[in-house]
Order: sequence, then C-alpha cells, then structure tokens
Amino acid sequence: MRLLTAAGQRELDRLAAAEAALPTRVLMENAGAAVARAVLELRPRKVVAFCGPGNNGGDGSVAARLLRESVPEVYVWFTRAPDGLKGDAAVAAKAWQAACSSTPCSAVAFPARPKAPKRTPSGR
Repeated sequence: MRLLTAAGQRELDRLAAAEAALPTRVLMENAGAAVARAVLELRPRKVVAFCGPGNNGGDGSVAARLLRESVPEVYVWFTRAPDGLKGDAAVAAKAWQAACSSTPCSAVAFPARPKAPKRTPSGR
C-alpha cells in the first residue's frame, strides 16, 4: 500500500476529476462506500466515525450514512460543526444529517473545545 500526503491526495483527486471527468463528489461517495464495505466485513454492532473538516471527513460521513443500513448503532463525531464545513465535506455531512431526519440516528456529536487547566503559581 502506498501512503500519500494530504497534498498528494488532493493532486490525485484533482487529476481524477480532470482527466477522468469524475466529479470529486463521486470520488467521495466511492471512497465512503469502500470504507463501509471494509467495516461491514468486521460485522460490527456499533461504529463511530470521527470526521474532520476535509474530504477524508466527508468520506467518513458517507461511510457512516451507508453503514446505518446494516449496523444497529452508528455514531458520527465531527471535529468541527457541519455548518462550518466547506465543499464536498459539507455536502456529505448534510447528507448524513438528512438521513438522520428520515430515520433516527444513534447520535451526532459536536465536541466542545476543552478548556486548558489552570496553572497554579508552582506550575502544577
């Protein structure tokens, strides 16, 4: 398996979109579906998808949406509120939320930023 940097993956997505005339949203749906298939092979009863603000987070939203059809509990933990997302990641998060409005989702979580602990004068 070859690992790519974020910049390398963006370039690969750009080339696929430009040279193969594939919309990036289609690439995201395909990636999310591949993740969902791999997860289903493990036969989980519960899945938690951690979704960041970029396209990998969008892949996670797609996978979670598809997994809801077969897995009893699917949770999505967004590292940024979906209304702050952009592009395809925002579209994927909205599709997850729309799926949740038609049938109940187990959870959609938006983490609060933890406060830094107060330091005492001794530094502890």
